[in-house]
Amino acid sequence: MALALPATKPNKKDLRKTCTVCKTKFLPSHHSTLTCSDECKRIRRNKSTKVVHRKRRKPKAFPISNIFVQLLIRHAKQAGTVQIVQYITVEELLELREMQKVQLATNNLSGRAFADYHFCHIYPANGMSHIGKFNPQNLVLGNGMLNRTHGSRYFGGGDFISPAHQTNRFDVERRMSDRDVMELMIKCIGRDVWDAFDKVAKLQPSTKQSYIDLLATLLDRHNPAHRQYLKVVDDPRSTAKELRLVLESLTDKKVYMFGSSRYMSPMGLMIAEFARVAKYRPDLTPVLKALEQIEQTSRYFTYDSFDLSEVEGFFFNLLHGVEVSDTVLAELADIVVSALTTSTAKMKPFDRAAGYDCFEPEQVEARRARMAA
Repeated sequence: MALALPATKPNKKDLRKTCTVCKTKFLPSHHSTLTCSDECKRIRRNKSTKVVHRKRRKPKAFPISNIFVQLLIRHAKQAGTVQIVQYITVEELLELREMQKVQLATNNLSGRAFADYHFCHIYPANGMSHIGKFNPQNLVLGNGMLNRTHGSRYFGGGDFISPAHQTNRFDVERRMSDRDVMELMIKCIGRDVWDAFDKVAKLQPSTKQSYIDLLATLLDRHNPAHRQYLKVVDDPRSTAKELRLVLESLTDKKVYMFGSSRYMSPMGLMIAEFARVAKYRPDLTPVLKALEQIEQTSRYFTYDSFDLSEVEGFFFNLLHGVEVSDTVLAELADIVVSALTTSTAKMKPFDRAAGYDCFEPEQVEARRARMAA
């Protein structure tokens, strides 16, 4: 009879833990214990309560040189108060920024030093009992010469601040710098509204200012060789293009320009403005359709945008609040007929070139047959 082997005892589970401080094995008195002794427990507690001093990131400098920021500052100074933007919304600020892009695109086409197209007030900023606000409901883009001639006339509509709602705590004083004006304006708009707008717009310093900041680190005022460059940098009339040439001369590297200039014709601007203002004034919809018809015909027959110069004042006044009455619609119809007649008359006939014999239809068919064979 075979003898039975003694039963082997199973291996006992290792209940020891590794100390989180000294890394030695120990038998804990409780399952949540992490250290082997009171000394290690003290060391671990001190480490967990130690304040970690992180290097703070420098706050982003406010882009005071940004062209949109400068636009707001310039009109606040003109009105004498930052209340012109009070109660403005994020959507309205974004719309103003898009309007400025259209303005710049139209002024780029003119190639002149002074802007041909301005932000024009429907209710004037000065010269009336109220103050015209700087918001999309009270602004249109228009010809600068017509705007100067228009002056402080008022046809109706727009948006304004009544004297009863004006407060001197938002007044712009002469001693204020651009930064002071902008801080007061943001206080008037509301920091949360401005931050929400900036989050979408991502305002950056102007191209000119970015070149100046970069050249400040490269130029040495005690170096005679840099004297000619410093004259350009110190001159406030220097353009971004001139500063870019200085930067390229200093670094012997060509500065890459992102994107390309956008151009828009005066007729394109007029159509864009009527499409925008029609949201606030539906009565302008027939005028918008007439402008689109004129431009489409001109593009088709003359391959160019329609020349607005003779009738621009008519549409300028409509944008500034003139009511679209039956008389205005009759005048608009005359303008449309005259414009369409002028465009079709300019169409050049596609005559046969001299000395070139064209194939007749029968000859074309015979040639195709020979090629197929």
